[in-house]
Amino acid sequence: MKDIFGKALLDYQNGNYTEDIITATNISGEDTLPLKYLFRNYTDMPKLEQKALQLSNGHVLDIGAGAGSHSLYLQEQGFEVKAIDHSEGAIAVCKLRGVINAEKISILEYTEVSEDTFDTILLLMNGTGIFQTIKALPEYLKKLKRLLTPNGQILIDSSDIKYMFEDEDGGFRKISTPAIMVNSIIS
Repeated sequence: MKDIFGKALLDYQNGNYTEDIITATNISGEDTLPLKYLFRNYTDMPKLEQKALQLSNGHVLDIGAGAGSHSLYLQEQGFEVKAIDHSEGAIAVCKLRGVINAEKISILEYTEVSEDTFDTILLLMNGTGIFQTIKALPEYLKKLKRLLTPNGQILIDSSDIKYMFEDEDGGFRKISTPAIMVNSIIS
């Protein structure tokens, strides 16, 4: 793998910033992700992320840690944090920025090898993106549940992609997505 994301983070971290990341999906056009945004501090985070960090407690797993901004904030607040990301470059940046416990591993691999349990599992900045499809959601949530302490919590956010299905006249194309009850999936 080329780890374009990780290389971009490392370039930014090392002062070699030249351009932002351009993303695209099969249901959207190109979008720009400013690298500086991934290195923001708590006060520059959206209110939703701030609230998730305020609700965090105990031993925390930060999945898809990226540049480590959430992990760093929680460390500064005295939490024990484990940051994981599938990007080697992202983990290198986490460590360079001071994240104490960071590991390059995907969440599916981690759930297979880890004996750790966590009081809080974070999947922020469209954390649902790791599921890739709605069909995969139950598998991921069951694996995440195995990593939780008995009263643990998963704090996750998702982007509202409704705009991608908007017609030119302001209406919406029909989206055939089944409703999901999280409690029934992970019980």
